[in-house]
Amino acid sequence: MKMKKLIALLLSVFVMAAFAVVPSFAATDVSSWLEKNVTVGAGDPADINARNVTGTRTCKKVYQTFRYTQEAHPISGQGCFSITKGTLKQNGKNTTIYLIASHGLETSSFGQDNDLISCLYAGTEQTSAYLKDMIKIVKDNVPKNANIILAGHSLGGMVSQQFAANKSMQKRYNILHVVTWGSPLICKGQIEGELHRMCSAGDVVPLLSVNTVKDFDAQINDRNREEADVIPVIQSHVDGYNDKDAWKDYDAIGVKNGSAVLKMKDDTTKRFYAVADNDKEYNGSAWAAFDNNGNWTGVSVLY
Repeated sequence: MKMKKLIALLLSVFVMAAFAVVPSFAATDVSSWLEKNVTVGAGDPADINARNVTGTRTCKKVYQTFRYTQEAHPISGQGCFSITKGTLKQNGKNTTIYLIASHGLETSSFGQDNDLISCLYAGTEQTSAYLKDMIKIVKDNVPKNANIILAGHSLGGMVSQQFAANKSMQKRYNILHVVTWGSPLICKGQIEGELHRMCSAGDVVPLLSVNTVKDFDAQINDRNREEADVIPVIQSHVDGYNDKDAWKDYDAIGVKNGSAVLKMKDDTTKRFYAVADNDKEYNGSAWAAFDNNGNWTGVSVLY
């Protein structure tokens, strides 16, 4: 237990140091920031109104799946999780799946559980409130024995790995793949399904788990690492996974030179907030930051 506390302390210092150099996202035009960083459309660049479409969208490359996953983003007013029914086309076979997308840390979480405490618990492979939220949401909204693909950025990728390592979830579902962006290795050897970790060069977050101490070789080698055209370096943790040139050789689930394609049915998408405590309330408009005079001051930084 003392070792876990020490590791948690070191992770805390590391995380705080990283965040100290991250620029704030102050903007006068909210929609342009969301269009660039959050929402995704049928084409490229992203379509700010994509969340309103009801057709089928296709993800052929892993950067497109990342953009799709980013729609489960608290700052977009869509919550931390999304569940969408679709089809995985791979090796000449079509498989009905549910894509479960989970977002990462939010530095001013507005009463939600995608906070720094959940990051520390996930990084030390302990059960966090965010993981509990995820398990409950999936159990309530995905039928038993369904095929699922878990996809998450940062903290979302960590809890996705923990979900795939959970024995009760393994019995309840057929977990096919776990796709992560900017996440460290969690629960090595316990995960059901294939793990595909995308790690942008310059991103330090994929080192922030106990496996950097316990199994450094696995932490470094069990991943796909590409150089993204991102400045400053710290922004590689977000924008690096939106770089289509860096990730153009990876299919929709993160297999290099693979052929997997995801066809997602937008009219089946359900989005959820990460609020485990029913006494807490979340105001979906809280992400919009204004001063006392009603002037726009910026947005809370999410990872």
